[in-house]
Amino acid sequence: MFERGYCAMRPLAVGGPEQGKLSPQAAESIRAHLDSILASPSFSGAWRQQRLLRFLVEAAIQGRTADLKEYSLGVEVFDKGEAFDPRLDPIVRVEVSRLRTRLKKYYDAEGKNDPVRVVLPRGSYVPLILEPTGIKNSGNGELPRNEPAPESLKPAAPSSRWVWVGLSLAVLGVLAWLLAGRALGPGPVDSSAAYDFSRLTREQARCNFPSLSPDGRLLAYARRDLNHWDIFLRALDSEESINLTADSTADDRQPAFSPDGKWIAFRSERDGGGIFVMDLQGNSVRRVAGFGYHPSWSPDGQRLVFSSDTFAEPEDGPARRASVLYVADLEANTVQPLTSPDVVYDAVQPAWSPHGDRIAFWGSGPDGKRDLWTVPSSGASPESLRAIPVTQDEWIDWSPAWSPDGGYLYFSSDRDGAMNIWRIRIDEQTGAVRGKPEPVRTPSTYSAHVSAATTGGLFVYTRRTISSTLHATPFHPGAPARLSAAKRLTATGRQVREPEPSPDGAWLAARIQDPEEDIVLLKPDGTDLRRLTNDKFKDRNARWSPDGKQLLFLTNRGGAFEYWLMQADGSGLRRVAPSMALLWAPDGTLMAYPSDGPPHCLEPAGTPCRLAGALPQGFTPMAWSPDGQFAAGRLRSSPPPREQLFVYSLKDRASTQVSEHGFSPVWLKDSSSLLFWEENRIWAFDIASRQRRLVLEPGPTVLQQRFTLSVDQQSLLFVLTEAEEDIWLARKR
Repeated sequence: MFERGYCAMRPLAVGGPEQGKLSPQAAESIRAHLDSILASPSFSGAWRQQRLLRFLVEAAIQGRTADLKEYSLGVEVFDKGEAFDPRLDPIVRVEVSRLRTRLKKYYDAEGKNDPVRVVLPRGSYVPLILEPTGIKNSGNGELPRNEPAPESLKPAAPSSRWVWVGLSLAVLGVLAWLLAGRALGPGPVDSSAAYDFSRLTREQARCNFPSLSPDGRLLAYARRDLNHWDIFLRALDSEESINLTADSTADDRQPAFSPDGKWIAFRSERDGGGIFVMDLQGNSVRRVAGFGYHPSWSPDGQRLVFSSDTFAEPEDGPARRASVLYVADLEANTVQPLTSPDVVYDAVQPAWSPHGDRIAFWGSGPDGKRDLWTVPSSGASPESLRAIPVTQDEWIDWSPAWSPDGGYLYFSSDRDGAMNIWRIRIDEQTGAVRGKPEPVRTPSTYSAHVSAATTGGLFVYTRRTISSTLHATPFHPGAPARLSAAKRLTATGRQVREPEPSPDGAWLAARIQDPEEDIVLLKPDGTDLRRLTNDKFKDRNARWSPDGKQLLFLTNRGGAFEYWLMQADGSGLRRVAPSMALLWAPDGTLMAYPSDGPPHCLEPAGTPCRLAGALPQGFTPMAWSPDGQFAAGRLRSSPPPREQLFVYSLKDRASTQVSEHGFSPVWLKDSSSLLFWEENRIWAFDIASRQRRLVLEPGPTVLQQRFTLSVDQQSLLFVLTEAEEDIWLARKR
C-alpha cells in the first residue's frame, strides 16, 4: 500500500531518577506529532479515541508504560470506576481496536507523508513510533500481522533496571522536520491556504498574544516570567528579544502593532489600568484610555478600538456581564462607545478590518453561545448600530483576525473537536458571509491569537497545552491558606473545573473537559470519578439543590445554552429556564433573576415565592448567606460595565461594596465572612469590620475563578491551571 515501509529504531532508555522518561526535546517533538494527528479530519469528533491516544502517548513519554493495563485504562480513560471488570466489560479492547482503525485511516490520507508513524502493536497498549525504512509495512496503524514485534521494540520486563519505552530515536527526526518548517497537519480545503509551520519562541515562560509588524519583520508578544507579564520585541529571523516594559512593575499584555509599524498599543495594569501606546524602544508611553482590553488599530493609525471587558478562557461559563466596544481617537484625545449592551449584548477582542469598513469581535450571547460578529466602524449611534453575525452555532468561535486583503476572517474554533484555526470568506464592506468555515489546521490541539502580516503570506499564533487540576488545602477562618499544604486530587492532563460539594459532603460535582464538556461526580479525595453526562453537548456550571437530590447545570443540548435539571445519578434530564441568573434561595426554592423582568420562582412548582421582593431592583444575587440575611452579588451600572461585588443586608436594606473585580462568592457557615476570587487570588471579607484579607496566593499558576469550601469548611477546594504557551509561525507555501 505504501511505497516506503516503516520500522522502529532502538527505543530510548533513561536511567536514574528520570528512568523511562524522554528528554524534553524528544517529548516536545512527539507531542507536536500527536497534536497533528488529533487535529486531523480523521480524528474529528472521535472523542474517545482522541482521549485514549493522548493518554497512551503521554504515558509512554513519561515512562509509565507499566501502567498501561486494561483495568487502568478503563478507570483512567473511560471513567469506569474502581468496580470495573475487564472480563465483563470489553470497552478497552473495543476502543483500542477502533483507535487502530482510525490511525490507519489517518496514515492512509492526511498522514501518508509523515516522517514517522504511531503504531499500536496487537497484544500491547504501549504505542511505538516508527520511522521509514525500505521494509514494507501493512499501513494499518499496527505492525504487519504476519510479523512479530522486533525484539528492540518489546518492553523490558518490569524488573529490568532500565524501563524501555516504545518510542524510537526517530523523534529527533520529527524535531528536525519541525525546525525545517514542515507542516505536521493537512492544509485547509483549498490548496491556496496551505502553510508550513515553525516554532518561534523557546523561552521557559508563557508567551502569547503575538502581533506581527505589517512588513512581517518584527514580532511583539507578551511573556510571563514568574508572576509578571511584560511585552517583548524581536526580529522574526532572530531569537534575541528585548523587554519593552522592563521599567513597569505592573502587568503589560495584548500588544498590537500600528499600521505604519512604528507604535505598539497594549493593555497595562499600571496607574489603575487601561490602554497605552509606546514606540518600538518602549519609550514615549502614553495613556489612551483609563480602562479597556484588546486594542486594535484603524488602518489610518489614528484610532484604536478596544473592549471594556476581557476574559480568562472562552470556554468558561456565560458572559459575566455585557462588554462594550469603545473607540479612542488619538488626535482628538477622546473615547466614545461604539456599541451598546442594549443592542450588542456582548463584545470582546475586536479586530479592525484592513480597509476600515468593519470591526469584527466575538461575544457570549444571552444563550451562552460564543459567536463572531461584525459592526460598521462608523456612521451609526451605539443605540442604532446593527451587528451582522459571522457564525451562529453551538461551537466556541473567538479570537478573530482579518486577512490582509479583507476577504477572510480568521478565528479560533473547537468545531472539529480541537481548538484550532479556521477562516471564513466575508464581504468586508457589508459583513455578509460568502461561504462556510474552512479549516487552517495547525500542528496543535489548541491554537489562538492569530496575527497576520500585510505582505509575505505570514501569520503567527499562540499554541497552548493546558492542564487544570483540582486541589484541596486545609482552611482555618482568620488564617491564610497555604499552597504548600495543598494536595492534588485529580490527575495531570485531565481538565477538571467548577467543583461543587453535595450538601451531605459525600460527592463533588464538577465539569470535565477532554475535549467534550461533561458533568461528573467524584469523591472528595478525587477518586471514583463518574460521568453523569457523556455526549457531544457542552455541560457546565453544575450546582446542587439544597436537598442534594438534583443538579442544576448549563447546557446547549437544546440548541441554545439553557439551564437544565437532572437527578443526582444523571437521570431525569429536563429543561428549566433559558440562560439567566438562577440561584437556590435559602428557603430551598430555585429563583430566576432575568435582566428584563422581576425575580420569580421556578422550583418546586407552586411554592410561594417569599423572597421575590427581598432584594432591590437592579441587584442580581450570586450567593445567599446561610442565615438568609445577606446576599452577595452585582448591582447594574452604567457603561463601562464593572465587576464590583456587593453584599446586600436585608436587615439594613443597604449595599456594601466588597471588591472592584470580585467573582465566585462563598459564605462561611456563620455568615460572618465572605470568600471571593479577585485578580488570581482568593480573599476574605469580614461583614462586621468591612475589612478584607488575603486567603490564598497561587504564585505564577493560574487560579480558576470557581472555587469552594468543603461542607465542614475545613478544606479549601480550588483548581489550578498550568498552560504552556509558545508563538508559532505559519508561512504560506
